[in-house]
Amino acid sequence: MKRIFIIIVLSIVSIMLGLLWFQDSNLPINKVDDTQKNVVLITKMRYGDYWETVVKGAEAAEREFGVNLVYDAPNEEGDIEGQIAMVDSYINGSTDSIVLAASDYEALVPIVEKATSFGIRVILIDSHVNTNKYYKSFSTDNFQAGVQVGNSVLDLVGKDGKIGIVSFVKGSENAIQREKGLKSVMQGTNIEIIDTMYCMSSIELAETLAMVFLDKEVDAIVGLNAIASTGIGRAISHNDTAFGVGFDSTNEEVTLMDQGFIDTTIVQNPYGMGYLGVKYAVVDDEDYTEKDNAIDTFVITPDNMFLKENQKLVFPFNVD
Repeated sequence: MKRIFIIIVLSIVSIMLGLLWFQDSNLPINKVDDTQKNVVLITKMRYGDYWETVVKGAEAAEREFGVNLVYDAPNEEGDIEGQIAMVDSYINGSTDSIVLAASDYEALVPIVEKATSFGIRVILIDSHVNTNKYYKSFSTDNFQAGVQVGNSVLDLVGKDGKIGIVSFVKGSENAIQREKGLKSVMQGTNIEIIDTMYCMSSIELAETLAMVFLDKEVDAIVGLNAIASTGIGRAISHNDTAFGVGFDSTNEEVTLMDQGFIDTTIVQNPYGMGYLGVKYAVVDDEDYTEKDNAIDTFVITPDNMFLKENQKLVFPFNVD
C-alpha cells in the first residue's frame, strides 16, 4: 500500500510540475514567421495514456512555436481506412503540415505521398510508412526495443521455457519490428514461442488472450504495446503463474508492476515524439539533421522504477 501511495503522489507531483513548467506566461512563443502555421496531428487512436502523452508534447510545441494545432484520430487503432480518410480530409490549402502516427506500414503509403505532392510537410512519429516521401520521422527503434524485450525474457525465464506474445494490430510496423527483435534474441535458445495473438488494442481482449496463454502454462507473456501490456498484467493478477514483460508505463501498468504482476516494461518517450513532430512540422533542420531519428527506450523494472533518473519516463507529465 505504501508504494502505491508513492505512485499516486508522484503522479500528482508530475502533473503539478507540468502545469508550472508549461504555463503560457512562462513559455516564450517563438513564431516561425509572421504567418501562423496550421499543423494537424493524427494518431492511431484517440484514447489511452500513451496517445494522451503524445498530444501533451505536441501541445507544448504548439505554444512554444506559435502554431495552430488541430488534433484528430480514429476511435480504434484497427480503423486503418478511417485514418486514411481522415488524413485525406486535411489535404487542402489551409494545412501546412501533418504529423502522423500511421496505423499501417503499407496502407498509408498512397495518402502520405499524396499529402507530400500537395506541398504539405509530413512528419512521421511513432511509426514508419513504406515510402521516403516525408520530411522527417521520430520514432522508437522498434527492433532494438524488441531486443530489449527478448533480453528481459531471458533474464526472467532463462534459456528454456515457453512464452506467448500478445501483439496489437497485425500489419503495424511497430508490432512487426518489435516481434522480429524479440525473436532474434531467442535464436540459439530452447525458448518456444507458443503463438502471437492480436488484441486490436483492446485491453479486455488482451486480457482474454493472456488467459489463454496462462492455460497453456507458459513461463512468460509479452505485451507489445501499452494496451496489450495492461491486459497481460490484469490476467497475471488473477493467475500469477507467469512473468509479464510489457511496453510503456501507463498508470495502471505502473501499479501492476508495483504489485508484482508486470516484471519488466520497455518505456518509450511519447511526449518527446509529439513535441518533436510539431516542432519540425514548422522548423527547418536544427539539432535533428537526419531524415529518420530514433528515440531511445529504457528497461524499467520494480528495482529501478522509483529512481530519480527514471521518474520522468515512468511518470510522464500529464499537463491539462
